[in-house]
Amino acid sequence: MQDLKQTPGLHYLHFLGGETVITPGFQTILEALVDRGVASQVAIGFTTNLTVWSDHVVELLCKFKEVNLGLSIDSLTHINDYVRYPSRINKVNGLLDQWVQLGQQQNWITQLRITPTCLTVHDLDTVYQYAWENKLSIESCNFINNPEFFRIGVLPAEQRRAVSEKLQHWIDLHPIESMSQIINTRDPSVAHNQIIQDAQSYVDYLDTSEDESYRLPDLISYLKRLESNRGNSILTYLPQYENLFRSAGY
Repeated sequence: MQDLKQTPGLHYLHFLGGETVITPGFQTILEALVDRGVASQVAIGFTTNLTVWSDHVVELLCKFKEVNLGLSIDSLTHINDYVRYPSRINKVNGLLDQWVQLGQQQNWITQLRITPTCLTVHDLDTVYQYAWENKLSIESCNFINNPEFFRIGVLPAEQRRAVSEKLQHWIDLHPIESMSQIINTRDPSVAHNQIIQDAQSYVDYLDTSEDESYRLPDLISYLKRLESNRGNSILTYLPQYENLFRSAGY
């Protein structure tokens, strides 16, 4: 901390790992920079998973020159409660609105951050719709690689095709003037174009991704171990996949 306080020309700090808002070191560093009187010269970047809120942290953040706020969400439906257990979508939606409103009031650079899996990709259009309505760009944190059984390609072709058609239908309902390459994806003036381009990238991925449905038994094995501790069932959240999951050993 002493080294940080003495760092000359400090302009930007980005925080990674865990839920930043409740990480003690995050608050400690913010307080130190505010106390040192340099907050107005420093930009802060971090991502929240929309499970907590801290009035004190918000008060500190508002003292900084700029905030790059990432809002991590993959679905605005109840599947969120399963994949981000024990969060609840009603609370998540409320905190999402709260952070977005704060970002708009403070003129922060705010983005939705997504990493869809085979369990959440079918509701990805709900995130794009929220982004569209609020003119928020979407930052894809890359197509998931590990664990392998969470990859989108684990869904058989029939399911991927249904998701692709659903997402393409959403795109068709939201026309844009141009598909020209966007240089600054954080520019709010091109948010709608950026959203459509990102959504199209997932349609393309769904249509061309490698078939990894042979990994379904590994997914089911993992989910069963998870549920033995939680006492819930994936079929409560994804009833449309019951036949598929049963066939893989659920």
